[in-house]
Amino acid sequence: MSRMRNQLKGILPRGQFTRGVAVLAGSTVLAQGLILLASPLLTRFYTPAEFGIFAIYVAILLPLVTMASWRYELAIPLPEDEDIAANLLVVSLVLVVGMSLLSAVGVWMLGEQIARWFNAATLKPYLWLVPAGLLGAGAYQALSYWAVRKKEFGPLARTKLTQSLGQVLPQIGLGLLKLGPLGLLVGDTIGRALGGGFLAILFWRDGARGAIRLRSMFDCLRNYSVYPKIMLWASLLNIVALQSPFLLLPRYFDVAVAGLYLLAYRVMVLPASLFGSAVGQVFFGRAAEDRRNPERLRLISVRVAIALFAINLPIYIGVTLAGKDVFSLVFGEQWSLAGTFAQVLAPMTLMWSVASPLSGLLIVANRELESFGFTALELAVRVSAILIGVYLNSIMVAVILISLSGFILSLAAIVRFLRAANVSAKELIMPVTRLILINLPSVLILVLALQAEKPWVTLIALMGTVLLSYTATLKYFPELRFTLLGRDSKPW
Repeated sequence: MSRMRNQLKGILPRGQFTRGVAVLAGSTVLAQGLILLASPLLTRFYTPAEFGIFAIYVAILLPLVTMASWRYELAIPLPEDEDIAANLLVVSLVLVVGMSLLSAVGVWMLGEQIARWFNAATLKPYLWLVPAGLLGAGAYQALSYWAVRKKEFGPLARTKLTQSLGQVLPQIGLGLLKLGPLGLLVGDTIGRALGGGFLAILFWRDGARGAIRLRSMFDCLRNYSVYPKIMLWASLLNIVALQSPFLLLPRYFDVAVAGLYLLAYRVMVLPASLFGSAVGQVFFGRAAEDRRNPERLRLISVRVAIALFAINLPIYIGVTLAGKDVFSLVFGEQWSLAGTFAQVLAPMTLMWSVASPLSGLLIVANRELESFGFTALELAVRVSAILIGVYLNSIMVAVILISLSGFILSLAAIVRFLRAANVSAKELIMPVTRLILINLPSVLILVLALQAEKPWVTLIALMGTVLLSYTATLKYFPELRFTLLGRDSKPW
């Protein structure tokens, strides 16, 4: 057993940063892979309208999770003093409990009005799950930043897998019983909560709980007040901007449209979001360490940006070309419109998948206020895109405008984030151009496969071209090989 463990360690990158990314991001991809593998079953157990109820529930929950600990969890990796970090964690957990109780009161008082606003009368009985989901997800969110601070990437990675299994198994089981959207919501609530207890045990065993003092907690509330004052609202605006389609589409179109959009979002945006979150957490921890060494911070920022482009470019090129055929084959004919949504959203998702993990650079550079203003603009643009579609009575116009505006804003965000690490946009032009050229043969193969007008041929071609692109990238992009191996001294 020890020999096998040593062999597995030998496969992983040698650098501490890249090893952390490989472990955490790899487990996140595997965890999301389980959810995506279950999706063809779920789309046959649940209708688009039931997915729409699930979409509304998640759109309500995620902004609350963002507010759960007032963003104090973001500060946990930053202090050099372990006692301060431990008190920040406890402050975050106390706030999570308080916010969960407050949300329960809100559901009790406003449940009927919320369901009426979304034109979804069947939503009201399920809103009682919101406080439970908030408590579990909020606690896990705070504890995960403690794990990042302690570089406990292995245990954190295992919790990702536990969460996915905890979500998928109840959704499938309850789907077989035909209990409607309840199965989707219960599975999501269980999945978000699992893993938090294990991370809490790590904190307990660490011994840091001995440093918890009420006065120290109040000091943390005061000394890190920039997080609730600025980062909370910036993060809230960001998540509301991302969830705005699920908040507006059921109201102005119908619940089934929200369900179709959710599947496109789930297959496209969610894996990129969670993979990016894993990379972003590790990158944030490394950037916090290197903030006093500008050259190392610049170097690691460039490498992460290029690696994110290399990972995501083949996937989203493929979906842009073949999304509708693949969705119809994999999820069923009734979900073909979701495939069209995915094709339209792919360019935006590509840029966002690169921008999101880099956003922590604004915190490291103490430029939080800048994030607030830009995110407010993003929210206004996205809501405007949806309302134009509503005015023209066209869901496709709304989705096209969402994607176009998101592409432009994410590109601008990448430039802003890298500028915080003293990286110029010119440093990305040549590497990204090379990556695009490497992917051109895959585009030609997919175009030829589409001429056969057989979805299974298209699906096989898509999987083959993604593998071809990754192989060619590693062969003709030697700088990326050095990054994956963790040799930080190799220049680009």
